[in-house]
Amino acid sequence: MARKVFISVLGAGLYEKCKYVSGNFVSSETNFIQHATLQYLGAETWNPDSKVFILLTKKAETDNWIVPSGVRCDRVTNQEIPYQGLRDILSQMNLPFSVEPISIPDGKNEEEMWKIFESLLNMIDDEDELYFDQTHSFRYLPMLMLVFGNYVKFLKKASVCSITYGNYEARNKETNEAPIVNLLPISSLQDWTYATADFLKNGYADRLVELSQKGLSPLLRDEQTRFNENVQGLKKLVSHLETFTSEMLICRGMDTIASQTAESIKMDIDCLQNIIIPQLEPVLQKIYESLDVFSSSENVRNMFSAAKWCYNNHLYQQAITFLEEGAISVICQRHQIKLDDKEKRKLITSAFNILGEHKPEEEWRVNSDYVELLRKIVDDIQNNCENLVRPFNRIVNLRNDFNHCGMRENRSTATKIKNKIETLLNTIIPLLYPNNAEKEVRHEPLKRCFINLTNHPSEKWEKRQSEAAREYGEVVDMPFPKVSPESSYEEVSALAEEYVNLIREKCKDADVTVHVMGEMTFVYALVSRLKDIGIRCVASTTERKAVVNDDGTKTSEFSFVQFREY
Repeated sequence: MARKVFISVLGAGLYEKCKYVSGNFVSSETNFIQHATLQYLGAETWNPDSKVFILLTKKAETDNWIVPSGVRCDRVTNQEIPYQGLRDILSQMNLPFSVEPISIPDGKNEEEMWKIFESLLNMIDDEDELYFDQTHSFRYLPMLMLVFGNYVKFLKKASVCSITYGNYEARNKETNEAPIVNLLPISSLQDWTYATADFLKNGYADRLVELSQKGLSPLLRDEQTRFNENVQGLKKLVSHLETFTSEMLICRGMDTIASQTAESIKMDIDCLQNIIIPQLEPVLQKIYESLDVFSSSENVRNMFSAAKWCYNNHLYQQAITFLEEGAISVICQRHQIKLDDKEKRKLITSAFNILGEHKPEEEWRVNSDYVELLRKIVDDIQNNCENLVRPFNRIVNLRNDFNHCGMRENRSTATKIKNKIETLLNTIIPLLYPNNAEKEVRHEPLKRCFINLTNHPSEKWEKRQSEAAREYGEVVDMPFPKVSPESSYEEVSALAEEYVNLIREKCKDADVTVHVMGEMTFVYALVSRLKDIGIRCVASTTERKAVVNDDGTKTSEFSFVQFREY
């Protein structure tokens, strides 16, 4: 059984007697909040291995811990009054465990602050249950206690069970009763905030699940309704969050398309408004907003919402899996194929591969029963969404790189994989859902654009080269950038990224081919990035002819031969 540990700082002030109250609890009349709080916590029933630690400075020790004379001087009246020290009062409680005074410095500087922290840390054993009294904590100690509580939760798996404050200033002067204020909801709110941030940033619901099992009570408004059926809504929400994260982590496509879990979470949050403390509502609203991209009804587009969600939560392998299977699912819908038909889904991947490698029909490897369907899928993709072929095949290669742990030639670095996924997300989803249309892949062929990214304007080309370029589409000149020989690898890479964005913006919603020739490291960086997002890149090849002039000198003439793909 976990050890119970009570920690309180004893001040040096002259404390007047009063009773402390909380709900139906009323303490004995006492000078010390520590005495009243231990009564409130029912410490007399704690196990013998429990502990009470009273932190005290030298002045607190001589003024309030041990008072040998049994009297103290009232500074207002300058008269001595009967006054018993806290040590003797706690001794009279006959607690079944030891009470230990812990000397601490005054906390005048940073060094002394850390000494106090170390003193606290040395008191705590693994899995202790902690009960903090903050009443006489001075200067920064209340904040230190709060930070310390979170520290030992992580380091020693301790749990903070109580944080209280005796508000003597707010006492009822007629009854001489002062409230014991429960500060635990502040710590609990912090825990829930951190756990929610973990869910939003990393996609993990583990901390939320743990809190729902251990720490619901401090967050609930009304003690009398804490355990009624409505209050169970918070546990229900966390359970649905756990299911949702499992569906993302383990890539459950059909569940994601159905969107029942995401919708249940949003409904749970809507129902919790009158149960939890108001300060937690905006925290839960953040969860709601993160799932608002998921359709409330069954929709294949939820696969792409899942891909984005996974990417944003650093679940990169899951993101690329949802992206590929989502694209396949869209083509399934176009051909009335059941979304869970494994063999026919393979046909769609084969169709993209056939188009990507320009395979003639006699080289297709397919069951004879599926030849006609495969032919229809190939024709459909070729005629209606050919621009999807290269990006899709990039997804397949990237997913294989993941699945085979990079144990292959032409493997990508971790950073490149992350960047490629982001680029593919920004490329494929707009191709599948242009203008935010959800039902169809693009039907109309894209306009075709040939970007000339060189130092040789197209207006100066010979006729043969101009005609060859126009076969790729409308020719658009883009000056080749100046690349300093002193530029670093990082600077060239950044410039390449800038030009990728310029090219995508210049020919938005177009089937783009880029003619790029110039400084070699920049060309390599740019072409690599463009090919990763399915943009065709070409170089121009020429034939060199040497002409002997009348004066005996030689002049080289270059004539265009063809555009050759990188």
